[in-house]
Amino acid sequence: MSMYVFKDKQRKIKFYAKDATKENRDIRFYCPNPYCDAHMYICGVDGLSAAYFSANRQNHPHINGCSYGSPNNFNASEYDENAFDFENVLEALMTPSQSTIRKETPGPHKTGDPTKKPFRTIRQVYDMCKSFDPADTYSGVEIGQMIVDDRSEYMYPKGVFRKRIIEGQAKGQFYNSIKKEITISAPIKSRKYSFVLNAQGA
Repeated sequence: MSMYVFKDKQRKIKFYAKDATKENRDIRFYCPNPYCDAHMYICGVDGLSAAYFSANRQNHPHINGCSYGSPNNFNASEYDENAFDFENVLEALMTPSQSTIRKETPGPHKTGDPTKKPFRTIRQVYDMCKSFDPADTYSGVEIGQMIVDDRSEYMYPKGVFRKRIIEGQAKGQFYNSIKKEITISAPIKSRKYSFVLNAQGA
């Protein structure tokens, strides 16, 4: 599933699902992954839900490991983009639910459509990020500035210094029970960086 594809095999002409019409339903588009020859078609242009692209032809699926072929439940029509704030979402996810932190002077916050749901899990934000090109923006923030993966690696030539969603794999001994640490390498293809996650207080 993807919110964009390419019209040409050379991947020069980008085409977004939001710009598609019913007339585009039988047109074959190209997967954003230049190594994947999946035949992408527009879905959901009937107005009942947000349009998206999918490789829904049995004989032309995504190659194994293609990030655009992974299960993705992101539906743009269910979320209010104007109310999304990446930093606030990450902060809320890392704050224990039983404690409430109040600021002396509340900062400005975004308001949005109350009929649409907010992002509540890392998976929801991850699926959103994987649906767009890293150079695209969501609520004014570049996708590549929210997720570190094979596509956005070029945006991090010297390291990752702020909170980001990291797509990586286990490196060597995945879990060190003595240090209570988990080590992963990212991005998946280059394994350029190593990240160590440890339990608080360890």
